[in-house]
Amino acid sequence: MKRFTLFFLLINLVLSSFYLDSWHNANTTSRVLPVLNCIDKRTITIDEYADQTMDKSKVNGHYYSDKAPLPSFVVIPFYAACRALGIVHYKTDFNAYSRPVFLLGSFICGSLPFVLICFLFFKYISQNTDEKKAAMLSMVFLYASFVFVFSGTFFTHVFSAALLLMSYIFIKEKKHFYSGLFLGLAFLSDYTVLFIIPIWAIQIYLNEKKFKEIISFSLGLAPLILLFLLYNKITTGSPFDLLYNHSTFDESSKPNANLGFSHPSLKALYGLTLSTYRGILIYCPMLILAIVYFIKSKEWNKVNWAKNYLFIIAIGYFLLISSHLVWWGGWSYGPRQLMPLAVLLLFEGAIFISKQKINQFAFWGLGSIALLFTWIVKGTVVYSVPTEMTSPFRDYFFQNAQNGLTNPNNILTMYLPISPTIAGIVWLCLMIVTLWWFVKKPTRV
Repeated sequence: MKRFTLFFLLINLVLSSFYLDSWHNANTTSRVLPVLNCIDKRTITIDEYADQTMDKSKVNGHYYSDKAPLPSFVVIPFYAACRALGIVHYKTDFNAYSRPVFLLGSFICGSLPFVLICFLFFKYISQNTDEKKAAMLSMVFLYASFVFVFSGTFFTHVFSAALLLMSYIFIKEKKHFYSGLFLGLAFLSDYTVLFIIPIWAIQIYLNEKKFKEIISFSLGLAPLILLFLLYNKITTGSPFDLLYNHSTFDESSKPNANLGFSHPSLKALYGLTLSTYRGILIYCPMLILAIVYFIKSKEWNKVNWAKNYLFIIAIGYFLLISSHLVWWGGWSYGPRQLMPLAVLLLFEGAIFISKQKINQFAFWGLGSIALLFTWIVKGTVVYSVPTEMTSPFRDYFFQNAQNGLTNPNNILTMYLPISPTIAGIVWLCLMIVTLWWFVKKPTRV
């Protein structure tokens, strides 16, 4: 079992870091700049390179990244070590100079958290079935979703999702201190997680009937909240004033605009659930299978929804994001702002499916099509889907697929004279062989 687990971790590390993003997206660049300036200028301002990104804030004449700070801060010591060891050097050309940070950030905050999520899926599904089936279910549910598309990128979504999943597991296991700790870390990576804190605190009391468990949860959370307030104090001058309030790009995030939030809209709710534009059920199609079998099993009759740690925040997440003026998340593949929730839903969905006897044709038909499509997207446009593409499948994805696999940000093309198309085929073959090995011993799906 230990050898199998090690193999599972290694193969997922290879598959998830095969593509490491180094494109100068405004979002990822905004996270790269504090890393560069912290090492070279001993400051978290980004004044020198502020023109490299639209995602920035201006306070008292200085520019800052407007992103939640934890992902950048995590990368800083690793980049400092690379500089100290002479692995990377200062260069006058910004593209060449920043590239190592893009790659480091993509690996540390994209690939490694994705592997952690895979492992947690595998660990808890293994409690219901054999290890091969657990490995197969974990990989199909995750790689056949938009979660995989954002692995190997310096976005915060997979990183914050992994931390929230840890918090969710700990709260279910009644380890409330660690749940609070990881929820605080998730909050420092993605501010939308904030609304979960009071909900889970109330539910802890409803489930445990003990104030000491809420205190334990709060003690784990408190140091991260204090760090958040300190960061605000250093950057904006007030513990309660976020850099996001001072964005130079998004008018909705200016002061007195409620950080861009108003009220949920039907258009947004549809767009985030069923639409081909940003619908979570379209970009995480294995959830459809889990929902169908969950309803069919009538297990929902046995759930205490008020005390369930996922149900309330799932509703809350949809309402929260659908109330934002930019609910679609800008240029994106799928509903990236719902990533933490998507991982929790996939986690419970995969565990539930592992206990069921389901139609193999439905499972492999849906899983294979979704996996094939995420592979094509990863090898072409990744997350670079224009906002105005309201029908991206019809108007964008298929057209790009006709041009072949063109994403050069893969380890074979970056370091060997191998074309993106050949590299993409290598990735697909590796995935197929891995899944085949997991299912070659007959098991019931």
